[in-house]
Amino acid sequence: MKSWIIVLAGIACLLSISNASARTWYIEPNGTGDVPTIQAGVFAASRGDTLLCAAGTYSWSNQGTGTDHGMIYILRGSADMVIRSESGPSVTFLDGQFQGRIMFFQGETELTVEGFTFRRGKAPALGNFVGGGFAAHLSSPIVRDCVFRNNSANSQGGAYWYGGQGSPLIETCLFENNTATQGGGVFLINSSLEGTMVNCTLRNNTATNRGGALFTYNFRLSIMDCLFTDNLAMTAGGGIEMEASHPSSIVRSTLAGNDAPSGAGMNILGATPLTVSNVIVAFSLGGAGVYVDASSPVLMDCTDIWGNAGGDWVGSIAPQLSTNGNISGDPLFCSGDYWLRGNSPCAPGNHPDGNACGVIGVHPVGCGSVAVEEKSWGALKATYADK
Repeated sequence: MKSWIIVLAGIACLLSISNASARTWYIEPNGTGDVPTIQAGVFAASRGDTLLCAAGTYSWSNQGTGTDHGMIYILRGSADMVIRSESGPSVTFLDGQFQGRIMFFQGETELTVEGFTFRRGKAPALGNFVGGGFAAHLSSPIVRDCVFRNNSANSQGGAYWYGGQGSPLIETCLFENNTATQGGGVFLINSSLEGTMVNCTLRNNTATNRGGALFTYNFRLSIMDCLFTDNLAMTAGGGIEMEASHPSSIVRSTLAGNDAPSGAGMNILGATPLTVSNVIVAFSLGGAGVYVDASSPVLMDCTDIWGNAGGDWVGSIAPQLSTNGNISGDPLFCSGDYWLRGNSPCAPGNHPDGNACGVIGVHPVGCGSVAVEEKSWGALKATYADK
């Protein structure tokens, strides 16, 4: 017994020494930090190190990589690391200058990326042509407090692409004005492990085929506290497209003003089991707010589907209206920001079931009650365009 205690104590000592030796590498855009570029920091880092990036713009030009992987790449065999901005995404930019992908990450390494704006990334036209801003494979990256803006891919995942077994976490991120053929904002594929998207906003993203904001294929995803608004898909799934995916869930989220000929809010196909709880789908353009094919077991509770141009509770989900707290009523948003008015049926106490559902949608009550007046989504956006 004593020998085992000695061995365990030795292991603990080695671990504490390893943690204590973790280093922070300070990096500046002008190359005057501890290492001249973020990529040089990746090469220099040991297990547990942090690359701390000063405010400024890290561009394709001043980072000087220009490989097919991207401006920054972390490959198998790299050290576990954190890449973090010192001052946040409003002043710290990773700028692909439309020359190539911004960041690529692959397998067997723990990576956390925090506090950057990924902008003007462009996936390669040939070969590894997915994920204009960020692409990862066979890993479990954490991307937190980041903005993805004006990134593109000819194929999948204009801003963010993940593929293969793993559990990626996307937390408190904004995706806007990104484009791809499929998954204008985000594309996730081929993992039975659970990925998570929490507290994110996806707006004004475009897919020339399917999944304006988000596309999942053969993937397990948990979506919580997210907003999908004004995304466009030319074929289907203006907000969300899920195909042949593992059991997934969407909770406490709002999809509003998204546009597609089929499933303008969400389009669920290919025997995808999905649970939808405390979600608003409203003011979609084009097709029905939600389209679910007959093979997909989608269960909804405490969900409001209302005001969608192509219909609300239609097709295979029609029988779920007025069951399990599901309703169809104007959510009565505040001034275009998707908080609820005091008399919204999605606010506790106003729902036909009283307080049983709690808050429906991504935001609680944020302004007072107003008289209800029927308006189109275009009219509502025009009302608040200058406010």
